[in-house]
Amino acid sequence: MKYFFATCFVLTIWTIGYFVPRTDIYAFLGLYTLGFIGYLWIHKRVASHHDFVFFIGVAIVARLGLIFVAPGLSDDLYRFFWDGTIAHLGFSPYEYTPSQMMDGNMVGGFLSTDIYPYLNSQDYYSIYPPLSQLIFQISTYFTQDHLYHSSIVLRVFNITADIGVIYLLMKLLPAMNFNQKNVLLYALNPLVILEFSANLHGEVIMLFFFLFAFWWLLKGRWGYFSVLFALGILTKLTILLLFPLFLKRLGWKNFILSGLLIAAIVLAAYGGMGLFVYLDNYLASLQLFFQRFEFNASFYYFFRYLGYQWKGYNMIHYIGPLLSIAAMGGYFFMYVLQYINNKGLLVRALFIYTIFLFASTTVHPWYIVFPLVFSLFSKYRYPVVWSFFIVFSYISYVSDPYSEMMAVVVIEYLLLGLVLLIEFGFIPAKWYFNLYESTEKD
Repeated sequence: MKYFFATCFVLTIWTIGYFVPRTDIYAFLGLYTLGFIGYLWIHKRVASHHDFVFFIGVAIVARLGLIFVAPGLSDDLYRFFWDGTIAHLGFSPYEYTPSQMMDGNMVGGFLSTDIYPYLNSQDYYSIYPPLSQLIFQISTYFTQDHLYHSSIVLRVFNITADIGVIYLLMKLLPAMNFNQKNVLLYALNPLVILEFSANLHGEVIMLFFFLFAFWWLLKGRWGYFSVLFALGILTKLTILLLFPLFLKRLGWKNFILSGLLIAAIVLAAYGGMGLFVYLDNYLASLQLFFQRFEFNASFYYFFRYLGYQWKGYNMIHYIGPLLSIAAMGGYFFMYVLQYINNKGLLVRALFIYTIFLFASTTVHPWYIVFPLVFSLFSKYRYPVVWSFFIVFSYISYVSDPYSEMMAVVVIEYLLLGLVLLIEFGFIPAKWYFNLYESTEKD
């Protein structure tokens, strides 16, 4: 029976990856729902170590089978290719916006005809950190006029990192007295497989570095932890939110030394890419990201609606910073709790990322993967449910011109709120907890 379900699961994932773009929304959501049901069914029924190892293999096969998926599943891929290619032309990705380069006739050929028209950030300087930029450069080194070939190289990086994440979770969970079977909630999650192995989002590389750093910290090797943590920052910046959680575990002396080592590595890498020459450009793009981009937000949309009722216009310039300040208060509370009681560090990481997402103006589906991973080290499973709800935000991509369907967003967060009330014990619902077996060891 397990072979039948494994085959159906893999074929469902591959069908979505190769034949069903997110714009074919009904087929996409139908197959995704089918795959998600299979994912929960498999996790609930795996009872032996042999079955566990078998389905870890299924998860890896599902990823490897997507290696030749054609580009186009994610608009971000065009920016990855652009940044990597202009670096080979001698330009820093922080130096010019794509539109400036086009206006100045600095690029031509394939970049101007096949890449530039599809960029979703033509007027923004790149915000991707140096290690991500290095990966973009490697992916375009031999293929500066072929997006498809570049996407395969990027996919090799992502799938390798993703398999590394699975391996590290298999080591970390039992080391921290959690059931190793929890790994399947990550390894077989359709959102994880599709967003990282097919859509090529680089957050999985940051996740790998974080978990590897955490592994070395458990062994008492703060130097290795610091280097790997710095590499995570150089892939995606949001990992910085978690560093203060390690104060009590490292101790004041090692925490300061670790911070200095991390800062030295990060600043050296950014300096090597000319960031300090173009610092204003980089900061301007980061500011624009937090003040102009809007997608699938929760509290921000609620306060934006109130702002329209009060002032008659979008008050994002006020709401965004105020939500950030409120989120910082939540982060600080988690840091203090962790310092007072140096237990459950990854649970605090779960709540920090949850606060971050609730305070954000932009919440893409693949952002959910971080709380999903951290939830494996806890009793909470709301990120698993959220990883199903959030894909319905892709309904917005079928409209031309693009227009977000607010009803879908409202339903998503109302259902998520209901799940949170259940998980925190405010609403009794035994049927919900029966979806999962008890995954914590006694």
